[in-house]
Amino acid sequence: LGTGNVAAAVPLEEIVVTAHKRQESAQDVGMSIRSFGAEQLRELGAGTLRDVPVFTPNVELFDEYGTGQPTWVIRGVGLADFNANNTPTAAIYVDDVYMTSNVMGGVQLFDVQRVEVLKGPQGALYGRNTSGGAVRGLTNAPDPAADGGDVSLLYGRWGNAIADGAVNVPVGERAAVRFAGHWNQSNDGWQTSLVDGQEFGVQDAWAVRAGLSLGLGDRTEALLSLHKGADRSETTLGRGIGLYDPAGNGYCAAILEGRLDDSTCALNATFYDPEFRFPSVQSPNGERTLSDPFNRLGNDSNGGFVRIEHDFGQATLTAITGIERFDYELHFDYDGSNGEFTHQHARSDIEAWSQELRLTSVGDGPAAWVVGFEYGEDELAENRDIMVGDDAVLVAQLGEAANLRYSQKTESLAAYGQVQWPFTERWRLNAGLRYTDESKAYRDSDFTIVAGGASFPFYSGLSSRTDMSMWSGKLGIDFTPTDAALLYANVSKGFKSGGIFGGFPTSGDEALVPYDPETVYAYEIGFKSQWLGDTLRVNGAGFFYDYRDVQGYITVFSEVTQTVISRLSNQGNAEHEGAELEVEWQPSEQWRLQAGAAWLD
Repeated sequence: LGTGNVAAAVPLEEIVVTAHKRQESAQDVGMSIRSFGAEQLRELGAGTLRDVPVFTPNVELFDEYGTGQPTWVIRGVGLADFNANNTPTAAIYVDDVYMTSNVMGGVQLFDVQRVEVLKGPQGALYGRNTSGGAVRGLTNAPDPAADGGDVSLLYGRWGNAIADGAVNVPVGERAAVRFAGHWNQSNDGWQTSLVDGQEFGVQDAWAVRAGLSLGLGDRTEALLSLHKGADRSETTLGRGIGLYDPAGNGYCAAILEGRLDDSTCALNATFYDPEFRFPSVQSPNGERTLSDPFNRLGNDSNGGFVRIEHDFGQATLTAITGIERFDYELHFDYDGSNGEFTHQHARSDIEAWSQELRLTSVGDGPAAWVVGFEYGEDELAENRDIMVGDDAVLVAQLGEAANLRYSQKTESLAAYGQVQWPFTERWRLNAGLRYTDESKAYRDSDFTIVAGGASFPFYSGLSSRTDMSMWSGKLGIDFTPTDAALLYANVSKGFKSGGIFGGFPTSGDEALVPYDPETVYAYEIGFKSQWLGDTLRVNGAGFFYDYRDVQGYITVFSEVTQTVISRLSNQGNAEHEGAELEVEWQPSEQWRLQAGAAWLD
């Protein structure tokens, strides 16, 4: 679309993605994609998947606990629940293995090949829990043609040291092994707990990965990858807000007037101990806080996958078997004050396995296509404690603590297909369809109260179940007016699975009424273009979402407790519309400019 004087310019690197489960240039894919290669991630300082939304228009990350449970919000579509048994609206895949809970989303990015953020519903190729989009992290595989490795060492503020390394070793002409590791440690933190003067925010995480690639004849290749890691980092301390009259007369005057005043309103701790400091002594940004130095993670992860590919000549058969074990542990001070008023200790043990079989066309046939089958199972065991031992009112009413134990098993079966048909030299049709059948069984829920040192059942043996089946898919058309430009229009449908509330069932069976799937019907138009000898890349998109059966919390009257309760359900319908623009310009080898803008209603 023009050349200009680009004698000193260097063309932008071509970005290869596998959003359609085949290798393509990102500029040739008729959908909104933000892709980051390994070098770009290093330049941007992105150490985990949590850092990627900062550089991606219309993508945000929200974390109920400051860190440890990241929730992706793509074009305003995001999860409104922070229980580990719920599934995010943006599916996260690591090397094509699906992460079944948002607590598994804080993936450490080490020895990574690239990260792809697919915006909009991905109901055809990726299926369930993609009403917002999909996030794909791909790591480096062992390479028989490469020999060597690399090491990266970073040291920064608060004594934070980060080390990453990888080594690739060929074994003959058809095999190789690769070892990679990540280590993140610090001896100090950015926050100070005024309770005891402790510096808080220490990082303590590590992960390792080992891979083996093996050529099994001329047409078959196998890859085995195993990983293990742990995260014992201290998470963000909350900043308590003054709510109460320090004289003990309920809520303070400012709160009753609808405003905040931390100099006259007390925290729980001040309410019970007038000598304790008011929340106004805290810094506005939470650098100094009255929260107990209690918040931390205790995560352990291990798992792996086997991928086998066989080339039949006109098509490639790919089989991927993944196994994941993730033990999530969180300690969190909800009220942000000194004392055991609302301390939570939660542990969620997740075991998951999945199997995908897909057949992908190769060569220069009249159309490019892929068909596949997926099956997955995951089981979660939850053990959660809420401690309120210093809250005299709650102790008198309910006891010193509450405990919740339950398990949830999910089974999912799906079949899908997608075709790209260039019906003229410049026009191409894209169509995909998927059928998903899924069930969730919540069982053996025991809700107990601890009072006077003894445990008493509040509810015991509760269970619930939900079954669902959904059709989803995509229909789109691409037009390439020149070799350097693409115009596209898509209509797609994606969905997030229904489920069952994973918090304390204070109203018994009423709290466990299953909620239905939510769906997004998306209408998108966009363009991709390269200018000035491929040194300038300009991409943009506009979209409208018909968002139905939005999942979230509703308020209902409980016949059991004769009070108003809040529970997860389907709130209603919504409409989202917006636009995005991304620009990347490399005027010379030494300079590169990246910019992005987004609008969302």
